[in-house]
Amino acid sequence: MQAYDTKNLLPGSGSPGNGFNTVLAAINAAGLTDLYAGGPTLLFLPPTDHAFAVLPQAQRDALLADPAALAAMLRSHTVGAYVPRGSLAPTPGGRFDRSFKNLNGETIRISGDYAINGGPGGGESYWLANGTQVHPVNDVSFPPAP
Repeated sequence: MQAYDTKNLLPGSGSPGNGFNTVLAAINAAGLTDLYAGGPTLLFLPPTDHAFAVLPQAQRDALLADPAALAAMLRSHTVGAYVPRGSLAPTPGGRFDRSFKNLNGETIRISGDYAINGGPGGGESYWLANGTQVHPVNDVSFPPAP
């Protein structure tokens, strides 16, 4: 895991084809740049470009055209708290299962293979200099918490 400057929300965020172009555009369109770039310490579970691409076209277009819906989606992918390194890892011989409240007040449960509420997990975690953990996921909307 690598640390990144708080000015850069996602590694390589300025590079085309990095897998986060849609979520970065969503952050801008929703007016949440200050929250995600240098704001408080968070656990952010950003959907990848692939996650947006698998949405039905009409649903994706409607979401991306609605700043309020984008803000709600982004808040559902964000926990407003510091999550220490290692706290999302299983103990030796065990598994992990942690519950958090996202910025919408909904419960999200992260468990083995970084599954979110039993849905698809994501890729490698990254750390910003302020302690924010960024863990990409492959889903735009999480299933309800069990």
